[in-house]
Amino acid sequence: GRVDTGPYSNIIEVGWVKRWPDGKIEEGSYLCGIPEDFAAVEGTGAEHIHNISPEMVAGLPTFVRDEEKLVKLRDVLTGSVMVAHSARYETSQFKHNLPGFASMLDRGIVEVLDTQQVTRLFVPTTEANSNNHLVEAMGGVYEGAHRALEDAKMTLIALLTLKGVSQ
Repeated sequence: GRVDTGPYSNIIEVGWVKRWPDGKIEEGSYLCGIPEDFAAVEGTGAEHIHNISPEMVAGLPTFVRDEEKLVKLRDVLTGSVMVAHSARYETSQFKHNLPGFASMLDRGIVEVLDTQQVTRLFVPTTEANSNNHLVEAMGGVYEGAHRALEDAKMTLIALLTLKGVSQ
């Protein structure tokens, strides 16, 4: 839409589950504020999908203004494969809003895996290439959807199941 790309976007939630080869897991999430002028016109965007109200982020620093969280996210991404459904959207958001992210991609410090492509290629019998269809095709229950940490957890379990790796 008109407010979800480039300078017209605001990242309001970040969530991750990082899994190391030995099975160690780190997870985290946080909400971010939005500029008052944006909130006055758009609220938090697609609230009917992500269920994040303007009140939930009121008074929080915006994503681009919270240096501690930016440093943490770059640390989480370093040496990782960022998994996202429709990853083109996520990478464009981070390229615009996370200083250094484009360079991290260019230098191979972070790689990207698009679960939309995974679903299309490895689970072609699903009704659609949506994340919920991937999760459900792998025997999961798609609940708490469109919240960053819950989506990350469900997606990790689906990918591990697809690969035949026990959680």
